[in-house]
Amino acid sequence: MAITHSYTPIRVSADEFDVTVDYYEKTFGAPSPLRFRYDAGGLQIATVGPLVVIGGSQANLAAAVRQDVVAMVSSLEEQRAMLPADATVQQEPADIPTGRNMFVRNPDGTLFEFVELSPVKVAAVNLAG
Repeated sequence: MAITHSYTPIRVSADEFDVTVDYYEKTFGAPSPLRFRYDAGGLQIATVGPLVVIGGSQANLAAAVRQDVVAMVSSLEEQRAMLPADATVQQEPADIPTGRNMFVRNPDGTLFEFVELSPVKVAAVNLAG
């Protein structure tokens, strides 16, 4: 099991999404490798450098889980097995457009979203490129 990457989420309005992603692509000197629509939540999502940009209407952003960290892992099952006893699973592994995720609250209150990407699902939804 390994955390392969972690991202800091930032939330912006749907109108600011493209401008924000473009700004951070220029800031970090690299294009977004992953960009997709999360239709069920009415959100657009893109990874850029150390950030995950989440865009949507005020209502959709308010309804979405407000994770503090997004951590990509090679296996959700292995990650769950390694959790300290005082971590609280807020949401068991569930399907998402790019793979599966799980939400865990740490004792300090930090909410982690662990994501296990599926190359097949990513290829089907990725708009980057």
